[in-house]
Amino acid sequence: DSTLPYLGKNHKIQLKMLDSLKENNKEVVKNSVVHKNELFLFNIHSGIQENQDLKNEIRRLYENWLYHKANIIFKEKVHKLSKVMGVKPNKVVVKNLKNRWASIAKNNEMNLNVNLVKAPPEIIDYIIIHELCHFKVKGHSYNFWDLLRSYSPDYPKFIKWLDINGKN
Repeated sequence: DSTLPYLGKNHKIQLKMLDSLKENNKEVVKNSVVHKNELFLFNIHSGIQENQDLKNEIRRLYENWLYHKANIIFKEKVHKLSKVMGVKPNKVVVKNLKNRWASIAKNNEMNLNVNLVKAPPEIIDYIIIHELCHFKVKGHSYNFWDLLRSYSPDYPKFIKWLDINGKN
């Protein structure tokens, strides 16, 4: 059985091949993905026959879905945590960062890696807190780690999780 990660858990994939539907005498089948009860249900037009095309379409739908969810979850978490910490990014941007989980741009924009939405919620919180601490202390000095510890006492556990699972 195939699975896809979301919020720290692997969720099963179910594929539903759909024939064309008629709506107002027009053929209508829009490939889509629905996530419910820890299951990803992919509705795919049965015209897609090639295995590679099917895999590519599932990947495309999943990635679009991840961006959508990441935007909602990350913005909500940044909003809550930045209130607690007394700092505020100008903007939260979700993108596919190649070699990092997050960054702060010069214009106080927070960039968060879309793949972070695959991690458990406490890891997402840690990364956001880490970045928000940089609004108060640039770099990774002792002052930075002391500040981080005050908001995330278990941070070494999260760093360890990221070291072990980050590549996946």
